[in-house]
Amino acid sequence: MGTVTHYFFFVLFTTCLCGSAASAAPSIMKRSYGHYDSVSLCKFSKKGERLVTLGVDARVVVWNTKSFEIINSFNLPNRIFSFEISADGKTLWIPWGADEIRCLDIETGKTVTTLKSKNHQSVCLALADTVLATGGADGKIIVWDTLSLKSIQQFDSKSNCVQS
Repeated sequence: MGTVTHYFFFVLFTTCLCGSAASAAPSIMKRSYGHYDSVSLCKFSKKGERLVTLGVDARVVVWNTKSFEIINSFNLPNRIFSFEISADGKTLWIPWGADEIRCLDIETGKTVTTLKSKNHQSVCLALADTVLATGGADGKIIVWDTLSLKSIQQFDSKSNCVQS
C-alpha cells in the first residue's frame, strides 16, 4: 500500500468507525463497527495488511485492511495510551492492568509473554523488536530486552506521567 492508499483508507476507516456517512457506505458501516467510543490511536502493520485501533472505550481492535473485517479485539482492564505491533505483524505489545505489559498473538489473542512493570500505560518497540520502552504514571521510562525479558536501563523523565 502506498502513502495515498493509506491516507484514503484511514479517512474511510475513520468515517466508518465514528459512525458518520452511513448513507455513503452502509455495507462497510455494518461490518466495520468495532469501538463504542472515540478511537484515540491507530497504527498500520509494516506491510499494511492490518490496522490496529485503540479506543477511549479501553478496547483494541485488529482490522483486515483488505476486507474491513475485524480479525480480533481485546477488552483491556483499563484505558491505555499506546500499543506496538511487531515487525512481522503477528503480535501486539500492550499495557495490561496496573503491573503488566503483555505480548499478545493477534490471531488468537493468547498471551505470548509478559513483562512486570508497575503503572506503565505506554509502550514503544524498536530495533527489530528486541528493545521495548515502557512509561507510565510513576514518570519512569524502562527499556527492556524483549528476548531475555529483563530491564536494560531506567530513566526518570522528571515528570508526573509518561503517556506516549
